[in-house]
Amino acid sequence: MNQVIYPKKIIKVNGIENPEALLLKQELQIDLYEPCLAKTGSKSYIILDFGKEMLGGIRILAFSSDQNPVRIRFGESVGECCSELGKGEEYSGKTVARTIDEKTIRQNSTNDHALRDLYITLPSWSDTPIGDTGFRFVRLDFSGKCELKSVVCINTILSKKAKYIYRGDKQTEKIFKAAKRTVDLCAARGFIWDGVKRDRLVWAGDLTPEIIAISVLYGRTKEVENTLEFAKLHAPLPRWMNNFPTYSLWWAISLQDYLKRTGAEDFVIRQLDYLEELSKQFYNHVNEFGDFKFPAYFLDWKNANRPDDVKEGFRAIAVMGGRATAELLEKYGRDPYFAKIFIQRAKKKEIVAKCSTVAALKYFATGSISENERNILIKEGADGMSTFLGYYILTAIASFDKTLSEKVMKEYFGAMLSLGSTTFWEHFEMNWTEGSPINKIPTESKLCSHGDFGEHCYIGYRKSLCHGWSAGVIGYIYENL
Repeated sequence: MNQVIYPKKIIKVNGIENPEALLLKQELQIDLYEPCLAKTGSKSYIILDFGKEMLGGIRILAFSSDQNPVRIRFGESVGECCSELGKGEEYSGKTVARTIDEKTIRQNSTNDHALRDLYITLPSWSDTPIGDTGFRFVRLDFSGKCELKSVVCINTILSKKAKYIYRGDKQTEKIFKAAKRTVDLCAARGFIWDGVKRDRLVWAGDLTPEIIAISVLYGRTKEVENTLEFAKLHAPLPRWMNNFPTYSLWWAISLQDYLKRTGAEDFVIRQLDYLEELSKQFYNHVNEFGDFKFPAYFLDWKNANRPDDVKEGFRAIAVMGGRATAELLEKYGRDPYFAKIFIQRAKKKEIVAKCSTVAALKYFATGSISENERNILIKEGADGMSTFLGYYILTAIASFDKTLSEKVMKEYFGAMLSLGSTTFWEHFEMNWTEGSPINKIPTESKLCSHGDFGEHCYIGYRKSLCHGWSAGVIGYIYENL
């Protein structure tokens, strides 16, 4: 569904006469006579706030223009829409940028996946659509004279009647609504994306939390089925999905989870030929002693620099994926032999949990964890959380302490809300709250919560602030609160 959204406020303006005209809900049709216009000049600019994260672009209704270039910058934060294009994704330095040189490299934006920094010219008496990205803020820099009637957002969002809406505790309601908006934006185009600004891709290993959220909210959907089918068709065996063995395992987990939550048997049955062959591929990558022989191992970005944790977490996912595969094949009369042997071999070595992520996955893989592993799971509190695996961590904690799991959820997801966010992020660490909110102009004296933090593929403003996998918290809320 497309929505027309008018700006909610002006963050900053310079050199523009009557800028408040752009906040008025004027009719979106230009005329030869327009009594209420914003008038720009050379080196003038305005930063507009549309109130929430959006997916799409803007329409500019211009009454007159000298056709000098106008620079348009979209941003998920105010800082991003004021930043310059750079090469932040090539930098792999410290978690937080403290020096000027680091800050110059890290506080930049990209046009990866979606064009969000561009120049245009505006004709007179025009209605011009511009851009398609994830954003909340737009900065327009003018090099000449324009008379503008309106600048509106055209937002695309999933429009379905929800079968479940959380109503209760106010803070939990806010978290639920932000998670719902996150996944409604990421699933708005018929497939499930990782992010609406960056990572407009189908990552099979990242889908599970989104599928949990969408299934809880809406039941069976074409968006989930389109995406699971797409992942399969683009990974003909022996290719691993997205070139990661972990992602093929997650695909099997997602398939079973979707069936359990929706009863979509006809869809699942159509995947069984592929799943049966995939089970043989799993089997071929573990020996009789339980040693894995996969070409690559990946757990999540949070633990990417901890190879021991990656291996242990991978084993837990292998058990979960193998079990899902065996149960689906057996349920529908297919051969589960290779999947069952794969599980037996994967279980020959105990999963050793030394971090909260692995402890949570071990709980899902084995059904129980030790007292020591429970302590590992809760030791860091919200600092041990993950946007990607939030559903698993919170559910594992809830298995022995629901009150504590709720407290951790509120602290972690509530921290993003306290920074002005209306959707949940690709990655988030609690110390990022040292930074300024996303709806404020960053200053030299204070770190920016968006631009000054991140590592790996989510450095600075390249980081996605609307990432679908963070919506898995909806599944936790539905099952536990």
